[in-house]
Parts: sequence; structure tokens; C-alpha cells
Amino acid sequence: MSVVIRQLAPYIAAALTLLALTFVVPGVNPYRPPLMDLTGSVAIAAYYLTLSGAGNVAPLTATVIILFLVARPGISWGRRLKEFVAVFVVVFGTMQGWMFAESLLKDLARQPRPVIVELATQPAVAPSLQMPIDAFYELRAYNPNDRRAHLEKVLGPEFNATAMDPRIRNHWQGMTDYGFPSGHSVGAMMNAMFALAMAFSYLSRKRWWFAYLVFAWGIAICYSRPILREHSPIQVLVGGTIGVCLALFAVMVSRLIIDKYLAPASGQQTAS
Repeated sequence: MSVVIRQLAPYIAAALTLLALTFVVPGVNPYRPPLMDLTGSVAIAAYYLTLSGAGNVAPLTATVIILFLVARPGISWGRRLKEFVAVFVVVFGTMQGWMFAESLLKDLARQPRPVIVELATQPAVAPSLQMPIDAFYELRAYNPNDRRAHLEKVLGPEFNATAMDPRIRNHWQGMTDYGFPSGHSVGAMMNAMFALAMAFSYLSRKRWWFAYLVFAWGIAICYSRPILREHSPIQVLVGGTIGVCLALFAVMVSRLIIDKYLAPASGQQTAS
């Protein structure tokens, strides 16, 4: 595991550095002008990237990563099936544990999303949210759907306080929970680092391209969140850091199971 950590360290450093740059890259930080044009092609690309990293898609991505891992040559079909089941349970158990902790952490931190801050402060004369931020987040105390209903009312077809593509406006209507940390960033970085670590552990170099692709995709998803003003840079950076930690835990447990319980006595690696 120590060898894999050393191989992974530059990618972890690169990922966290790139996420930290969301504080200063023009058009990315929603609290630092100039803001991204939400009607432009970059914003539309960010919208689709965000959809590709949504909570119901991240598990699918993890499944594809596991399938790519167990499809490596040189192991029996029985071994493939056992590895798939074992790693699947580890990864999805880790994800489910995080999903439980995420809501608790968000409610504890009580940090609003930039979109809610914008709606509560702009335009200055008559803010679009029509209530203070604290009052908006208190709506759920009465009915879990109240926040969504209020945003649907505020962000209806007639909304024109901020120029944006209708797809993004509709997406803003779902931004009902607190923003710290970014769940998209957690899932994206967990998948990215898990893919890299397992590729370094069990795949030949010519098969590492897939892990590099997942890594680039994960970074892009993280950037899509502040571009769309749905998370602040600190929410993205902390989310990405949590994702890295979860990936390391999942890798450690997965390698333990594969190497100790599933590998043949003569050794487990047959990379080619």
C-alpha cells in the first residue's frame, strides 16, 4: 500500500491544487467577479458535467471502474466475480456511509450555497429569494418540500434577475440543502483517486489511460459546481479532500481483501 500511496501522492497534490485554484480562476469563484456567463457554452458544458456527477451517477461510475479492474487479463472468471462482489461491497458501503454523514455535516455547518446567497441579495432593492437566508433554510422544519416549492416559485419562467440558460435555472430549483461540503466533489474525487490507485495496483501501464480519464473527468465536475454558482471554492475543496480520504479507505480495504483472501498463493498480479 505504501508504494501505491507514493505513486498516488503527486495526483492527490495536483487535484487539491487544482481545486484550490477555484478561488482565483476568473469566472469560477461565484463570490469573486467577473462571474461566468450562465448563458454561454462554458456554463452549458458545466451543467452537463454536473449532471454526469450527480448522486445517482457516481455509483454507476464506480461500477464501471470496478468492471474495468476485474476485466484485466490473466485471472479466472471465478476470481473476477469474487473481486467484483468484494470491491463493489467496499466501495458502495463507503459511499453509503458518506451519504449518511453528509446530511449531518451539512446541517451542522449550515453554510448556504452561493446560489441562495445570490437570490437573497440580488437585486439589492427587492431580492429574488423574498426572504432572508436563515428563513429559507428554516422552511424544511415545516415541510421537506417547502424549500423546493419556494425556489420553483422564485425561479419560474419569468425570472430575469440573472441571465441564464433555462436548463440552469431549472437546475437551481433543486439547490435546497446547505452547501458545505460539495457532495459532487466528494463523489468525483473518490472515483478519481480510487480508479488511479487500483490501476497502479493491478493494471499494466497501457491500461492506466482509463484512470487518467476518470481523474480529468473528476476535476472537471468539481469545477462545474462553482461555475454554476452552486458551491463555493471552499465547499469544493473540502469536498474533494473528503473524497480523497474515502478513496484511500476503500483502496486499503479492497487491496486487503484481494491480496489476502482472493489472490492465489503464488501472487496476485498478472498485469499485461
